[in-house]
Amino acid sequence: MKSQLSTKGKRDDAPPTFIPLSPRLRELLEANKIASHFPIVFGSGAVWHDMQFECLSCNRVLDDDAVRGFVSWPAPKTAVVEAAGVCKNCNLVTSFFYRLHSDMRVTAPRDGKWVTWQQQAPDSALGRLVGWLSSLMPWRNK
Repeated sequence: MKSQLSTKGKRDDAPPTFIPLSPRLRELLEANKIASHFPIVFGSGAVWHDMQFECLSCNRVLDDDAVRGFVSWPAPKTAVVEAAGVCKNCNLVTSFFYRLHSDMRVTAPRDGKWVTWQQQAPDSALGRLVGWLSSLMPWRNK
């Protein structure tokens, strides 16, 4: 992969601009599959089982094998997903940066500002049980 698509400031009918991959995108693409970091289990019992990532160019859902990156924990109630994925259809790279919160919110930068999406929280007892069972499966976290 030598380039990524940039659509910033482009008209809908304008051809895409290709720019070189940054060192950070290269690092993300060389990391483990992002799916290997799931499920993400919070101390409260909230669980993010998986995520779907879409190509910025064609909006197709990327295969799990095509999305790689890191999950970090800047705070006990927040997991940060930073990833990059290669679309098999377009052969272009899309980068992703999301904050997953224990209250089942997702926050991410969009058009220069932070936006929030809210997921339906699972039943707390069920969520705790699923989280506990998920923690017993170490092969899911490799």
